[in-house]
Amino acid sequence: MKPAPDRAELIAEAACAAIEARGSFSLALSGGRNPRMVFSLIDPEALTGGAVSIFQVDVRIAPDGDPDRNPTALRAGLAPSAVSRLRPMPVGNPDPEAAAAR
Repeated sequence: MKPAPDRAELIAEAACAAIEARGSFSLALSGGRNPRMVFSLIDPEALTGGAVSIFQVDVRIAPDGDPDRNPTALRAGLAPSAVSRLRPMPVGNPDPEAAAAR
């Protein structure tokens, strides 16, 4: 496995290449410590702007802001200008199947 700085650099390079080629970049992240470590190493500007979407792909069903919910840690690790790009799973919706379909 590559050291974390190399992985962060690969993400930043992929973001730039995708935005140049297609006009957008999507990044799927789980929770836990790994995304936070990468966020601490990646240039915050690489994940900001309207061309970048960040998707949560690992979920714990808990209310918004709960420390057990992975988006809480993702929001804490993202640059403030990138938080608006985060697309968390809508686990707080009373109808999870309808929310997943959206």
